[in-house]
Parts: sequence; C-alpha cells; structure tokens
Amino acid sequence: MKITLYDVRLARYLLAFLSTIVLEAAAKAPAASHLYGVWEGIATAEIDGRVWHEYVAFEFQKGGAMNMANARESKAVSGTWVAEENGLLLTIPGRPPATLDQLQVASDRLEARLGYGEGRAVDIVLTPVRDPGKPPKLPTNRRVSAADITFDGVKLGQSMLSFYRHRLYAAPCDDDALPKHKLRVVVYAATPCRDRVFTENTSFVVFTDLDEKNPKDQAIRTVAWLGGSYFDSRSNFPLRLGTAMRTKRRRKQLAASLGQTVERTMTLQRQTVVTVTTLTGAIHLLDDGKRLIGVVLGPMPSSTDNELWSGIMQMWEKYTLQQER
Repeated sequence: MKITLYDVRLARYLLAFLSTIVLEAAAKAPAASHLYGVWEGIATAEIDGRVWHEYVAFEFQKGGAMNMANARESKAVSGTWVAEENGLLLTIPGRPPATLDQLQVASDRLEARLGYGEGRAVDIVLTPVRDPGKPPKLPTNRRVSAADITFDGVKLGQSMLSFYRHRLYAAPCDDDALPKHKLRVVVYAATPCRDRVFTENTSFVVFTDLDEKNPKDQAIRTVAWLGGSYFDSRSNFPLRLGTAMRTKRRRKQLAASLGQTVERTMTLQRQTVVTVTTLTGAIHLLDDGKRLIGVVLGPMPSSTDNELWSGIMQMWEKYTLQQER
C-alpha cells in the first residue's frame, strides 16, 4: 500500500489530538496514583492580622469516596470527590460543596487551596499518615541533654505545628497564655478533660513561645510527660517512667547514666509530694519517692512558686495520678 503525504499529515494530526486528550485527562486527575490514602496536616489563613491554623485530614479512596476530619469535630464526615480542571470537587451531604484547587500532589506532600462556596479559601499542606517508626538512637558514650531528645518525631526548638498537624495533638485539653513568662502552655490529659483524652494513660505538657497574633506556629521550649507508657516507644530518652528512684544516691546514679550531674532537688507539694531532680543539660526528673513518674525537658524555673511548676503538678494530681493507682 502506498503511503501519501496526506496519510502522514493525518497520522500526525491524530497523534496530536490523542495526546491532547491524555494531557487533559491527566490535568483533571492530578497525580491520582499518589492521591489515594489518608493525608493530614494544617490549614492556614490570615484573618484580621491574626494567623489561623487548624488540623485537617482527608482520606481519598478509589471510586470517589472520601472522608474528612478536623480538630473541631470528634468524628470524620464522609462524602465524595470528583477530579476537575485544577483540583477536586468535594461533596459532603448537608454542607456546601468544597473545592481543592491549585492542587499539587507528590508521594510525600499534598498542597492545595481549600474553599467553600463564596467563602475565603485556606491553604493546606498535608503529608501521608504513616507509621513513624522507632525514634533515632542516641550516640553511645555521649552526654545526653534535653536538646538531643526526640519525642514523637519532634525536638525542642521546632514549631508547635509539628504536633498540631497530627490527629492525636489536634485538640488539646487546654491552652493558656502565661504572659509573665512570655510562654503559652498546651496540655493533653491522661483522663477526660473537656471530653478529650490523650493516650496510654499519659499526660503531656508543652510550653511554647507566646505570640497572640500567631499562637500555634511558635517554637517549643519545654515539654513534660507524666505517667503512662506512650513515650516509652516514641521517645529516645534513655530512662523509662517507673524506674526506681528511692534515694539521693539513686538520683545521682541516674544523672550519671545520662552523663549529667545533679544541680538541685526541689519539692512540689499539694495533695501529694513530688520530688524534682534537676540535672545539667536542662533535664528534670520527677519522682514520688519510689519511682520516676515524669520527665521534663527544657528550661524551667529554679524555684517551685510559679505557674509552670504548679501547672505540671496540677496535671499530675488532677489528670494522671488516678490512672497510676
């Protein structure tokens, strides 16, 4: 069969036409192979000079089913998603349609603008929900300080958003400004506190820098965990809660095991008595006269008559101790 110049031109036209169809289809389903699964992270907007952050999560399933969650609702809501020109159209029964436009999806990151009808859109940055694995090992034969410790993948000095972007930390029991100390305290309780409970009988306290115009995106200065076992497997701090601490000699031995020395001991007393052993390296060990009940990492006042230590003691007695008995 003889191939003419017309046949060649026609073939080129058909190839270009088919390529256009493929490219348009790809644009309407951006990186679909990466889209499926559970994503969580932070939605950000600026309103009246104040920066607003909130936890948000999506589960995108093959076939168009979808689940969505945020910090204000205790349960996820279900709906559907459909690919559009520049993102996704989200439909949840009983709510206005939403869009995820300017959508960019990679295997480890999703960025988009989330908008509802004529309302203001917010920027979202999400990452896949995955098992974080074991915390990194500390170097052997080296002094351990607070700055070396990882807790749920986070270290001192990082933004509090590193916690807020995960479901477990999205809705704390409480957070309060402490203007006298130029700090904000964020707390998670081992027992019900405003209908919220942390996990594994553990209470967790975080002190961050204070900025009322951008309250959540602030550096973590000090953390404390009390009771339970959650951070046994999610922190590389060498000592585990429950370790025997009956004598001054024992406290010195534990300090030495971290390559540190004891700076001072203090007593916290309300309904119960807790001894605070402060080590060099900004490490504070809390015991009840028998065992280690809490760890505080980061700078803390050298006396107990202040909001910081009284807040730690309140979290122990009101929200943690009953789980330990």
